[in-house]
Amino acid sequence: CLLNLKAVNANGLLNSSAFLNYDNNNYIITSNRKWTNPEPIKIFDLKGNKIRELSNLKVNSFFIDVYYDNKNSKIYILSGNEGNSISYDIKEKEIYQIYQETFENNIFHHSLTVYEDRNDKKTKLIESLDGNGIINIWDFHLNELLKKIKCSNKSLRCIVLWNSDYLFVGCGDKTIKLIEIENGRIINSLIGHNKNVCSFKIIVHPKYGKCIISQGHENDQIKLWGFC
Repeated sequence: CLLNLKAVNANGLLNSSAFLNYDNNNYIITSNRKWTNPEPIKIFDLKGNKIRELSNLKVNSFFIDVYYDNKNSKIYILSGNEGNSISYDIKEKEIYQIYQETFENNIFHHSLTVYEDRNDKKTKLIESLDGNGIINIWDFHLNELLKKIKCSNKSLRCIVLWNSDYLFVGCGDKTIKLIEIENGRIINSLIGHNKNVCSFKIIVHPKYGKCIISQGHENDQIKLWGFC
């Protein structure tokens, strides 16, 4: 074990973390989930020292990621939270956008990613909403909701982009679904997990080429899926 971050959250849950490269240094960003009095999102160096708390991100966070905007020389922390998603400008040390809607019940954002759409040249944020089976697509910079995609399951845990045309989503019906972004059509479902699919990545296997490696909730299996 090369690094052990202890007591990241006092009596809270750690749902997600992300790796950050900033000013030629490497850091770990940690999420926080504590229903009463949540703590700020924190940044640690690779020696385990806490170097910064994002005091304006004192939220119940479920997912953390980093978006490197090379075109504008910007770095953003992406935080999927209870009720909204947030982008945070590292250099300016302030919230950039809050992507927020009004819901009847609490919505948990379990996954989000930013990409440059090759079709219309817009920078977009995709987020999965656990609880109502919706995938939202926002204009990242203008904070404008562009599209809603209704998935066939109410629990959406993770999303991975294939390209500007397709995305994969891990669902509570124990499947990974391939969805066409333009019309929201489900192209295929990968069936085989015994629990909710809560995490997966696209990797390159030395023998099988491009594959998906996925993990089911709790004590479920890890599976490797091949592409035709």
